Amino acid sequence: MVKKTLVNYLHNLVDKFEKEGKPFNLVMLIPVDAVLSNKFTVIFSAPWLDSKNPRDAIDLMIEAIIEQMGSPNVPEFSQLSRITIIHTSDPFVTDLNAEFCVTGSGLMNISNSYVNSTHIESAIILLSQRTSPLTTTLSSPPPPVENVHPSV
Repeated sequence: MVKKTLVNYLHNLVDKFEKEGKPFNLVMLIPVDAVLSNKFTVIFSAPWLDSKNPRDAIDLMIEAIIEQMGSPNVPEFSQLSRITIIHTSDPFVTDLNAEFCVTGSGLMNISNSYVNSTHIESAIILLSQRTSPLTTTLSSPPPPVENVHPSV
C-alpha cells in the first residue's frame, strides 16, 4: 500500500533528523481530496526550520524526502502534492500539538476535527509534540509557505 510506505518514509526521515539534533514538532499528511486520498500535502513544523528562509526550508525538505526515498521517480513521491512549512509558534501548530500527542513511530488518523477554528476533514498525524522551552521562539509566525509541485 503506497500510503503505508509513504508514512514509513516520513517516519524514517523524522528519525534521521532527530539523530542529527533536529527534532520536529509536527509532521502531518492531509489528503488533497479526502475521498480519493491519493495525493497529500505534507506539513512540517520544527524549531530548526523556523529560522530558515521559507523557500530554502521547502527545498531542504524536498531534497531530504528524495534522499530518503532514493529517487523522485518512486510512486510515493508522486503522492506528495505540496510541502508546507509552518512556524512552530503558529496558533494552528500550538493548538494541534496541545490537542494531540503522537510520538515515535506512531500515527493518528483524524477526521472532522477543528484546530484553531480550522476544519480538518481528514489527516494523518505522524508526529505532534509541544515545543520544549529551550526551542520556543518569541517572534510572531510568518504565514505558511507551500510548494504546489514538489519537484526538484
